Amino acid sequence: MVLTAVCAVLASFAFLARVFWAGVKPLPAELEIDRSQEIEDLWPLHAQHFPQLRRSLAAFERNETRPDDSAEDRKKREELRRSVLREFLTGLERDFARMGQIVRIAGEMSPSGAEPGLGGRAGIKLLQARFRFNYRLAEFLIGTGWVDPFNRLDQLTKIMARISTQVEESMLAAKLTA
Repeated sequence: MVLTAVCAVLASFAFLARVFWAGVKPLPAELEIDRSQEIEDLWPLHAQHFPQLRRSLAAFERNETRPDDSAEDRKKREELRRSVLREFLTGLERDFARMGQIVRIAGEMSPSGAEPGLGGRAGIKLLQARFRFNYRLAEFLIGTGWVDPFNRLDQLTKIMARISTQVEESMLAAKLTA
């Protein structure tokens, strides 16, 4: 009984450590970002196209699915769908890395040096951790094909929108106080 409880506690701890790691460890695009880019070149490009992606893939499924399709045809169609989703996810990752650069620039612009967001620096850090966790979960879902990843992709675009809004508000406030 005690051994079972200890194993359960250790398993829970390992799971929570993995979740924490997924939110804290920077994404590869964050490590590769060119820090010398102008702020105008850093705004998100891919996140705004999520509704079009969803509609396009739904239309593709409707138009390309036939009852007499072979298993190979279905497999090719699913691989094409995964490829499109992976490319979109990679674009979101690059958007997120660029947005992180904007957050740093906005922090430098603000008179107090604090980064934007609800609760200041902690609010942005929490949103960034949520993005990283949801990104890694979406990447897993796309790779396995078990569950439709659109809810995760929707979460990612909403998080990007919140970060963008907070950065814009912070930059406006910095401009007004300057």
